[in-house]
Amino acid sequence: MDKELLETLQSIGLTDGESKTYLALLSIGTSTVGSIIEKSGVSSSKVYMILDKLIHKGLVSIVVKNKKKHYTSAQPEKIVDYLNEEQRKIEENKAKAKKIMPQLKLKRESVSKLPVVELTKGRKGTEMFYDEVYNNIKEGDKYIATSGMRISFKLQNYWYKQSEILAKKKIPQYLAYENQVWHKKDPNSHKRQQRKNYFPKVLDKKYTDLPTIIIIGNHSVISDIDDNGELFTLLIRNKNLTDAMRRLLVIVRDSGKTPEGFKDQ
Repeated sequence: MDKELLETLQSIGLTDGESKTYLALLSIGTSTVGSIIEKSGVSSSKVYMILDKLIHKGLVSIVVKNKKKHYTSAQPEKIVDYLNEEQRKIEENKAKAKKIMPQLKLKRESVSKLPVVELTKGRKGTEMFYDEVYNNIKEGDKYIATSGMRISFKLQNYWYKQSEILAKKKIPQYLAYENQVWHKKDPNSHKRQQRKNYFPKVLDKKYTDLPTIIIIGNHSVISDIDDNGELFTLLIRNKNLTDAMRRLLVIVRDSGKTPEGFKDQ
């Protein structure tokens, strides 16, 4: 069975068994369960459930002949119809989620005490922490951050989107970049010159191996790589510690130089 076809079908949302069963039916045409099991390698205990799911998705049809069920794969174009229907459901669910978002936020904010410090590992958890901080920005807040080599490139597709959010909320951005981070990144791909309220400084080459830290309001987020090379992030919800770290970041940033073409602040 074609590995590339299997992987593609799985990537668009079909399970391994559904992908194998659908491809088997495409190859053999109308068939009873026995031939499907033989061709697909799917177990007999699961094949009926898989076929039912494919029928529900509009990718397989069924007809009874001589008291036996025969199955036929739908035309491949039906896959696009299936994806369009899934997209429609996603949009509906997004609309529902947005509608109840204020209530969900109120419930979370009503908790008397969130943990002072939380730890997460991996990209999704890290972005979740950053999103919490960005979503709690208040008028008059300032954003100050260090951009360390180890993390900056791992999350490079994430940063510009967040910079746009800060710009729309008129939050000034004061950043201190490790020398290599600034000079190795393509300035065009990161649209540095187009960013608003953006005040970068580049540190001397001797300052290396810094964590990536962002501070907004009473929140701090620290990201780095553990001894196994895995991304980990700390979220700190504490005014005293955040204020102290803010003062340290100001010292670090003041040691850097404003790159050509940017305002010195």
